[in-house]
Amino acid sequence: MVEWANVTAGQDIDFAFAESWEYLLREGYAVAVVSAQNVGVDRLKTWSPERYGTLSVAVNNVDRWAVIQLTIAA
Repeated sequence: MVEWANVTAGQDIDFAFAESWEYLLREGYAVAVVSAQNVGVDRLKTWSPERYGTLSVAVNNVDRWAVIQLTIAA
């Protein structure tokens, strides 16, 4: 399952996974939460600069083929 994180609250929130994590994990689903907006990425950088400091959603940092594949898979 791929979930686009919701940033309405000023940070990434994975609403679908939060509501269904027990079922998804019990049934063996793989889950990926995508942080694809500046608000979420900036919050991650603040929360853990060592881990997330190099993240970027800049257009020149996007692997367009990966985005196409994710879109098709969803």
